[in-house]
Amino acid sequence: MNLKGWLLGLLGDALVVGALLAFVGWLFRKWIATRLTEGIRLETEQKLHEFKARLDAAEAQVSAVRQAGIDATLQLSGIVVAERVVAIKNLWNGVIDWKRATMVSTIVSAMDIEYVRQNGDSARTQATMKQLLDSLKHMELMTATNALQQWRPFVTERAWALFAAYHGFYVARVMRAVSLTLGDTELALRFWHLDNELQIVRAAATPQMTQAYEAGSVATTIPFLNFIEKELLAELQRSLAGEHSGPDASRQAANIVAAVEKTMEDARKAQADRPK
Repeated sequence: MNLKGWLLGLLGDALVVGALLAFVGWLFRKWIATRLTEGIRLETEQKLHEFKARLDAAEAQVSAVRQAGIDATLQLSGIVVAERVVAIKNLWNGVIDWKRATMVSTIVSAMDIEYVRQNGDSARTQATMKQLLDSLKHMELMTATNALQQWRPFVTERAWALFAAYHGFYVARVMRAVSLTLGDTELALRFWHLDNELQIVRAAATPQMTQAYEAGSVATTIPFLNFIEKELLAELQRSLAGEHSGPDASRQAANIVAAVEKTMEDARKAQADRPK
């Protein structure tokens, strides 16, 4: 009997057919379950694979961003250091440039208010001050040193304050000299009464040096400027090392800058109040 006949023969027996159907049903369910299980397994594995791929990609992206951030930080740090070096060079060049005004500063410091009252409008005084200022090219000098403000963010607060004191002191002396070239005794006396240099000394120098300056500005001018130079050089070196001003230094720096800004404003007002 061939297989076809055998099967047909089985189908003629109800009991056998029932058993066969039950077996087929079980086999079908088993096959379905197996297929479903296999399908779920494959689908799950595929999803897990996709998730792992996305996770790996995300991790790689985070790593790349982190690395880019590190590189950016290093690059930014390099830029800041480079700018800091340029700032320090420019500020110190400003100190050197102001040394050209030593002669003007010394002569002005020797003139007390009584001398100005008696000689402020004399032709000889005007000629002498004009000759000194012309040789100094004071307008070019002040314009160049005023422009050094752009480097303030790259040095410590104290470094900038010390330079501002040095710069402000010389500006005050030059402005006194300028007032004497105008033949306006009243304007010159206003600058001598303001005594802006003393306000800067009080803010930037030690109490002992301030007392010495008050007792004799002629003898103490050079020591004061040397003191500022020494302090500024040390602070610029700290700036180069990336150090920052502490709270006390920051407060002192703020006081110095405030004093300098006030003296500058007072000088502007004194000149603006001059009769046209």
